[in-house]
Amino acid sequence: MAKDPLWGESGLSITLLPSGQQGDALFEVATAWTKLRLLAPSIWVRAEWLDSTGSNPPRQTAVVLGASRAEEPHMVEVDLFEQLARQNLGQIRFLVVRTAVPNLEFDQKQDDLVELLSRYLDQSVPKVRSSSDADAPLASLSKINLLTGPTEFIPENQERLVNPLFNAHFVASTEDRSSPLAGDAFVRFDSGSRRFAGFTMLHLATLAALWQGLPRGGYELAKKANWEGDKVYVSRVFVSAILTDGLIQRACARVLQRAGNAREGFTDLSLDFAVDGTYPIPDAQVDDFINTMVSLTFGFRDGILQYKPAVDRDAPAKFRFGVLGQLGDFFVFSGNK
Repeated sequence: MAKDPLWGESGLSITLLPSGQQGDALFEVATAWTKLRLLAPSIWVRAEWLDSTGSNPPRQTAVVLGASRAEEPHMVEVDLFEQLARQNLGQIRFLVVRTAVPNLEFDQKQDDLVELLSRYLDQSVPKVRSSSDADAPLASLSKINLLTGPTEFIPENQERLVNPLFNAHFVASTEDRSSPLAGDAFVRFDSGSRRFAGFTMLHLATLAALWQGLPRGGYELAKKANWEGDKVYVSRVFVSAILTDGLIQRACARVLQRAGNAREGFTDLSLDFAVDGTYPIPDAQVDDFINTMVSLTFGFRDGILQYKPAVDRDAPAKFRFGVLGQLGDFFVFSGNK
């Protein structure tokens, strides 16, 4: 099944935001990071965007968030299930963000929406094909629960934050470090600051595979490494792992790998990781670029790769000798013996 050009290799991630101010702050950070082209296109849903008529199947409004070519955030409101029906999707993640902060009651609206969307996503998404049905469509739906909170805060009713309908539970490690060996600035919650929302987004983008250039999320990596039974994983993410040349190198390696693939060689720079100074080559200049690259390649190290024929020189003088000379050489040879 062909990949959708908008979501690409990473698949589609549907993020269910918390209700109220927590959801507002998180969506503001997502918009800002998308504008900076740190995040790939994504879909966001909230309890406030659910049709209030209460009819089933539900009419859930979702926002598709991406960056336009003018480097401005672009938002489009769609019906969630209508959007899912428009594309071939092999990987779908339903990621629920639950924030536990002081003086905040349990988000019952979000919890009710989790149950509702989970049930109808199971009906909407095609099942993974089995060995006995090779012609069935191939699709994977992963339900991920992300729990975040400030350092040393223990929420009440912790058992309500987890639910058996999820495939995995991740608890964001309450540490604020730029790298594994850096000191911990601790995670604090301040209603007037977006720092806690940024901390949550750091873990959300990692699990949902939203970082530009990184098509695999933390859930896929953890499942491949060690996945046995029901577990709660502690997610650790460091800013230095995202905002450094390491991401650029991995993105470039992935683009080069795709460029060498006969089926997936075309790369849309408006959707993939954008690097300053790069641009698509116009079709009319492709041959000129190829000739220039070949010329530069064969000019490397004074043309060491170029074919250089041997230098023509005059033939050496022929050595001439007669019968008497041969007899003389024979007697000299015999005398030496």
